Amino acid sequence: MLEKFPQILIIPIDNRPVCYDLPIEAAKIFDGTEIFVPDITLLGGLKSKADTEKILGWAKHILLSKNIDIAIISLDTIAYGGLVPSRKTQESFEQIKENIDNFVQIINTLEKKVKIYAISSIMRISDNNCNEEEKSYWETYGRDLFRYSYLSHKLLKNYDVEIEAELIKLAREIPFEIIDDYLDTRKRNFDINSYYIDLTQKGLFDKLIFSQDDTAEFGFNVEEKELLQIQAIKEQIVDKVIIKTGADEMILSLLCRSLMEYFNEKPEIQPIYFKDDVKKIIPRYEDKNIETSIKETIELCGAKESKNSDTLKLLVNAPNKIQNDLCLEIYEDENSNKQAQNLIESIPNTNKYLIADIKNANGADNFLVENILGISYDNKKFYGFSAWNTTGNTLGTVISIGLIKYLAEKFGRFNEQSFKKIQFIRFLDDWAYQANVRKILRQNGSPDLVSEEMQNYLEKISNYLSYKNDVKYEFPWDRTFEIKIKC
Repeated sequence: MLEKFPQILIIPIDNRPVCYDLPIEAAKIFDGTEIFVPDITLLGGLKSKADTEKILGWAKHILLSKNIDIAIISLDTIAYGGLVPSRKTQESFEQIKENIDNFVQIINTLEKKVKIYAISSIMRISDNNCNEEEKSYWETYGRDLFRYSYLSHKLLKNYDVEIEAELIKLAREIPFEIIDDYLDTRKRNFDINSYYIDLTQKGLFDKLIFSQDDTAEFGFNVEEKELLQIQAIKEQIVDKVIIKTGADEMILSLLCRSLMEYFNEKPEIQPIYFKDDVKKIIPRYEDKNIETSIKETIELCGAKESKNSDTLKLLVNAPNKIQNDLCLEIYEDENSNKQAQNLIESIPNTNKYLIADIKNANGADNFLVENILGISYDNKKFYGFSAWNTTGNTLGTVISIGLIKYLAEKFGRFNEQSFKKIQFIRFLDDWAYQANVRKILRQNGSPDLVSEEMQNYLEKISNYLSYKNDVKYEFPWDRTFEIKIKC
C-alpha cells in the first residue's frame, strides 16, 4: 500500500491544450498524484507573453506552502514568456537572464530539496513563408532563411563548391539586416541555453532537456545542439543533459519520467514494426530516424527498450517511404495500407499494446483508425493511441500515457475514466479533426461548422470507448491548426 504520493509543480510552455491540459489529465490516471499548475490566463499564447512576474510569484508561494517533491519547468516560459515569444522577443540576453536568476533565487531559498526537471527549446527553423509564429520577415524570407541555415551547416561539415555558390547567392538575396537580426536572435537564445548548462553543473537542475522543434538533418539548430553537447561533456554533466527532438509533448514526457523515478520503476517497451526498412526513415520536421526517435523517447519517459518484452508492446504504423503531411496536403508516400492491416491483425494476439500512428505528419491514418474502432475495446490490453503533429509529438504522448497507466495499475491506483477521457480526446483530435475535419473548415472558411462535422466521428469514438460526455470545441489560438476539446 502506497503511503505517499508525489506533489508536482508544473510550469507549461504555453496555454495550448497539449501543453497545459494534457499533463493535468494524464496525472489523473494515477490516483493520488497531486499537480500544481499556474492559472492558464497567466501563460503565453500565439500573440501574448506569459506574465512571468506573476508566475514566479505563484511558484514561490506553492514551493514554500506545499510539500513539493518535483518541479517540471518550461524555462522558455520563465525566460521569454513562452515558446513563440522566444523566437520573437527583442529583449537582450541580460534582460532574459534576469528572469532566470529570479527563479534561481526562489529555488535557493527552499529548505527542502525539490527535484527539478527543466526544459528549454533550441530555436527552431521553420521551412515555410509563414510568420505566424516567427518574426515578420519570415513571411517573405522564411524558406530562404531555412535554406541558408541548412547550407551553412552542411558546408561546415563537408565543403562543396556548388553548396558554397548557392549559399553566396542566398546571402545576396536576403537583406543583410534580416540575416544579421536572425543570427543575433539565435546567438542570444543559444547563450541562454549555454547558461542553463552552467546552472546544471552548479546543481540547480537534476535534468536539463533541450527540445528540438521543426528540425532537419542540417541547420543552425543542429549545430547548436552539437555545441551544447560538447559543453555538457566539458562540464562533466552529460548524464544530466538530454537533447531530444520534439517540444509540445515534453512536459508530459517528463511527468511520466518523474513518476517512474519517484517510484523507482523502469518498465520495458518493445517496439513492433510491420515493415523492416521503415526504421531508418527520417520523418518530416525531424533529424533522426524512426528507430532512434522511438528508443530516445522510451528512455526519456523513464522506461527501457526491449527486444522481447512481456510488459508493453509499441505497435508502430509507419510511412512506407516518406511521411505525408495532412495539414499541408503533401502526399508523397507509397500508397499502401499493408502495415496498418498487419498491425490490426496483430492486436488479438498482443497482451498489452499501445499504438503510435506516425504514418503521416499532422494527423492519423484513416484506414488504421477505422479498423481500430471495429475491434472490441479491451481496457486490460489497450494502453493508448496517438497520431498528432510530428513523430516526436506522437511518440512522447502515447508512450507517456501508456507508462502512466501501467504504473497506476501496478500500484492499484488506476483511474479508468481519466484514461478513457484522454483516449477520447486523442481520437477526436488526431483522427477526426486533424486528419479529416480541419481540411473541411479551411475549405469552407468557417470554424463554426466544427460541431456538425465532428459529430459522426464523435459517435464512433464514443461507442468504441463506451465513453459518453458533452463535448465543446474551441480554437485557443484563433486558428484551425490546433483545437481544444472540452469534455
